[in-house]
Amino acid sequence: MANIWSSIPVKIVRAILFIPIGLIILFVLQAIPIVLFNWIALKPFTLNWLSVLAALFIVSIGGGIAYFYAMLVFFSPMLTCKIIAPWCRVATIIFGVLFVVLEFLWYQAGNSLWFLIYNMIFTLVVVSGLVVSYATTVEEKRATKVIGVVCGALIVLVFIANHCIRVATPEKDYGIIEELVMGRPLTEALAPPWSDNYKRWEASTKFGNVVADLIQQHGIADLALIPKLTEQRQLAQRMSEAAYTNAIAIPAAYLAASNPDLPKAYFGNFVPAMDCWRHGFADSDLKLVRQGVSNYNAFLVWIQSCQRSDFKGMR
Repeated sequence: MANIWSSIPVKIVRAILFIPIGLIILFVLQAIPIVLFNWIALKPFTLNWLSVLAALFIVSIGGGIAYFYAMLVFFSPMLTCKIIAPWCRVATIIFGVLFVVLEFLWYQAGNSLWFLIYNMIFTLVVVSGLVVSYATTVEEKRATKVIGVVCGALIVLVFIANHCIRVATPEKDYGIIEELVMGRPLTEALAPPWSDNYKRWEASTKFGNVVADLIQQHGIADLALIPKLTEQRQLAQRMSEAAYTNAIAIPAAYLAASNPDLPKAYFGNFVPAMDCWRHGFADSDLKLVRQGVSNYNAFLVWIQSCQRSDFKGMR
């Protein structure tokens, strides 16, 4: 059996499978507390003797469950890198880097303080397991303990800094670490390459949404006319100008490849809406701004009347 496990064909299979198996195990383990918390939060709470007994029972066994859960998380990377993977040290480095990157992306999706704390604790436990997986001799184990503590502290600092110090743009905000390292959000840096037409579609949509949010926040008349909202009005004008510039550069054939009726709705409602807004906010023309709102709403109504299956993916 040992010879079969160490044979070249089996090693190749193990090298292919250890990453997906390890990631699936860890992400299932990480999702369990989140799912349980959401399930409990949705349950109506009634204070009675049964709920008190249930709470006491959960508290009494909570420590043991938490310890057992932590051990599962700790030994999962060891199972992945020392048993499934054919080359332990190489597998540990590859799996560790990939896990931290994916964990960072998952945190970006949650982006709340409690999710940050949970992410850091889970990541530290996994990193500890990876450190133990890498070490073989006694000296290496001692050295890797120190390295593990340092790496864990750095990971914590990176997550905290990226969560607390944000870079704001008209479309979104993202962490300072992403700005320093890549100059843009990590999700954009790791996204597959898109065509120029898709980038124009995304840009025009985002800029249009910014203007719509400003109108909803301040009201049509106030945003168009009131002097104290001059800064917001100028932002709306710049965003609608950028949305219009990107929108008119998209070929109709590109939109039709996604949905045959999309060019008519896009150039018949969305583009005129951006045109009305860019001139309306520049000249404080309330009539034009209102016409832009009407066109924009007509485009949204058409989009909402369609099913997701009515559109083919854009690239």
